Amino acid sequence: MLRRHSDAAYKKLFSSPRMVCDLLCGFVVDPWLAQCDWSTLRRMPEQHISDVLRALNTDMVYEIAAPDDLGKVLIHIEFQSAKAHAMPLRMAEYGVHIVKCHLRQHKGRSRLGWPPLLSIVIYNGLAPWRQSNRLSDRFRRAPCGWLAEPPEHKFVLIDLHRQNLQTLDKLDNVVALVMRIEQTQ
Repeated sequence: MLRRHSDAAYKKLFSSPRMVCDLLCGFVVDPWLAQCDWSTLRRMPEQHISDVLRALNTDMVYEIAAPDDLGKVLIHIEFQSAKAHAMPLRMAEYGVHIVKCHLRQHKGRSRLGWPPLLSIVIYNGLAPWRQSNRLSDRFRRAPCGWLAEPPEHKFVLIDLHRQNLQTLDKLDNVVALVMRIEQTQ
């Protein structure tokens, strides 16, 4: 069921802050992020207008208060049912526009610098995801100098069909249940 209508079904499921909390706590290992105040999690607009007036539509964007009063953390989630060679570039482009939108809303003021951005791709395709989750892996590198260091952006890849069933069974987590259902289809 979910694969046929994947984007719409996943958008509906993850419109619940509880689902996003379960996703982050169960599948994104990050001790600092785990300290966030989950009661502050709120959904942000998914459409971002670029500087050249082009609309970019992301699947889901959330904002949460960072631990220790360090401002906000932005969380960007994309749902993907097919492998995409250019996904790192697409995620980087979305990320730039999400941060720019955040800065516009706060009029560029931030005593703490720009907010951290966590990018996540939830992949439910049948074939294993073999592409890199790092933008820098897509670039050829010069042998030395400035061009030896390509631009960097990476995302967390959660491949629903490659999750360990025993691990899923141990989690008291709604997202783990959804992954279990996906794997039985």
